Amino acid sequence: MTQSLGDAISITKGKKHDVSESPSSSAKRVIGIDDLRNDDLLRYTEDKVGVEAINDDVLIAWDGANAGTIGFGKSGFIGSTIARLRIKPEVKLFAPFLGLFLKANFDFLRKTATGATIPHINRKALESILLPEVGFNDQIRIAELLGKVEGLITQRKQHLQQLDDLLRSMYLEMFGDPILNPHKFPVRKLSDFYINPKDGTKCGPFGSALKKDEFVESGIPVWNMDNIDPHARMVLPFRMWITKEKFKELASYSVEDGDIIISRAGTVGKMCVARMEGKPAIISTNLIRLRLGDALRPLHVVSLMTYFKGRLGRLKTGADGSFTHMNTGILDKLEFPYPPTELQDQFATIAQKVEALKARYQQSLNDLDSLYGVLSQKAFKGELDLSLVPLPDSKNPTSDVAKISVDSMQTLKSSEQVINKLNTFNSQHSVFLEALNNMPGLKILNSPVFKAARELAEQAALWRTPLDQFINMSSVAKATAAIATASNIPRVNNAALLAQQIASAVPKMDMTWLKDQQAIINAATGPFSEMRQAIAALKLPDPEYSSMEFEHAMPALQIAVSTNTETASRQALAIQQDDDEGEPRYIFTRDDILEVLSRDTPLSVTDLMSKLAELEMITPQGYSRIKSLLFSLLSEDQIQQQYNDEENAIAFRKCA
Repeated sequence: MTQSLGDAISITKGKKHDVSESPSSSAKRVIGIDDLRNDDLLRYTEDKVGVEAINDDVLIAWDGANAGTIGFGKSGFIGSTIARLRIKPEVKLFAPFLGLFLKANFDFLRKTATGATIPHINRKALESILLPEVGFNDQIRIAELLGKVEGLITQRKQHLQQLDDLLRSMYLEMFGDPILNPHKFPVRKLSDFYINPKDGTKCGPFGSALKKDEFVESGIPVWNMDNIDPHARMVLPFRMWITKEKFKELASYSVEDGDIIISRAGTVGKMCVARMEGKPAIISTNLIRLRLGDALRPLHVVSLMTYFKGRLGRLKTGADGSFTHMNTGILDKLEFPYPPTELQDQFATIAQKVEALKARYQQSLNDLDSLYGVLSQKAFKGELDLSLVPLPDSKNPTSDVAKISVDSMQTLKSSEQVINKLNTFNSQHSVFLEALNNMPGLKILNSPVFKAARELAEQAALWRTPLDQFINMSSVAKATAAIATASNIPRVNNAALLAQQIASAVPKMDMTWLKDQQAIINAATGPFSEMRQAIAALKLPDPEYSSMEFEHAMPALQIAVSTNTETASRQALAIQQDDDEGEPRYIFTRDDILEVLSRDTPLSVTDLMSKLAELEMITPQGYSRIKSLLFSLLSEDQIQQQYNDEENAIAFRKCA
């Protein structure tokens, strides 16, 4: 007799837990929605009460956008959006088999979910699912078989990710970070490379120009956002078409080989290079077409904007990593280091070879996905011949835990030694702060010590566990060495040596094995968290300002305090003409103004503001920055006095 799921399990919702930054050895793991997919980010709580899952439970995301996601083989307290499905003792049901079976019913779970805006699993629908009539041993065989295929799928996805990482690292090595611009490439505007001013950028047709009822079953393809994947690849097939007559009407929105297609809605800023093989197509409403001339390769632009989101000009990214906004005006003003075309072509050759390898892996992944679909469908219908599938070897968990080989003991010992060194290194973060806070060179954007500090701070912002720091330890060691060289402080030199020792040991460590040694990781969490917070709190100059702008700061101040306004304006104009944008970009630092105020013949704040107000060349943004810097040096009474001063009121109004 067929059994329903509701008769075989009990369902218990989880609760919210406070996550501990420095968990103790008695802390319990907190399982959230992301944990159902992988164990990449382990979180712990000191709570003593909660809904606890064991390895033989099946877990399901009950609420939210990921409702219906399944996980199993995990232990710990489950979060408030997770439900535990516990198999009743009298029921012969293998948990991995049940988990895989429910994964196969994901579409049903989503279709029957309740909630207009936030989906919730429908309990009655879940409990009504009929379980396959499969014997317990065959359940184990099916889980083993499908698990192996899932493992191959995961492996292929990892291979594809590794190839993406390889391409990114090659790009970084050849061209460098666009903010730091280590190769000193000339900084140019993207609009300089448009095929022409009119056709360089083009937004897709508005709704009135291309209505839904004008789409046809076949014809000239229309690009939409689904034809661009997050990894900057063109995705086929097309799903919308127009007639040849409509294409002629919308020819100005056409897509040619080598055009860059960018989304300006949905996942904003997804982009790829169009490969149309000479066939016609157009873009849809929510896309932008970027068409370049011969001096800039489309692949270079796509790679730059994909790999360095948030580090290009004033482009900003949101929590999901996509751009917060995108339009043709932003593209027109975008500046970037422009490398020689020969170097761009070298990267394109490398990318072509990597993409060919990725295509083979992707086809293998597609084949494995198809195989998994067929196998799971037949297995859960009882149509799969399992006679040739052996039962996995039974294991004695107790003996497995008790039996630790000599090699494992050596691995444990060496891992503990390296982690102890990491703890020592992290505990010395105060040494770095002391060194960085006392180095004049840190104020200059293009100084080696600034670059090292910036790199260290940006890496630390991405770390979540000591394992993340281990993986990036080679870069940490380089940054630490640069800081040590610039500061020449013995304790920093010692830390740099220690960082290099750790970096040299990391490749020899079994990182997969280390991930399972939670006690070791917990012991490293305290010093790691303190170091990460301290580094992330570093007060570094704004990276959006280039070194060229900082070079303008002191000459501009000299102009500002000049006694001859006419001469000052001419000098300001000279500096302005040196600027690629044709606009003055005077960046004043707090120390710059302090220096002016404390010279042998000091200039009062009122006089300084008056001089600055006389220089029509300074932009409103410059006034705003000067205002904030000056106000940081003044008390409330002094600020009020400045506003009450009739002569100075004009200058302050300009700052508003």
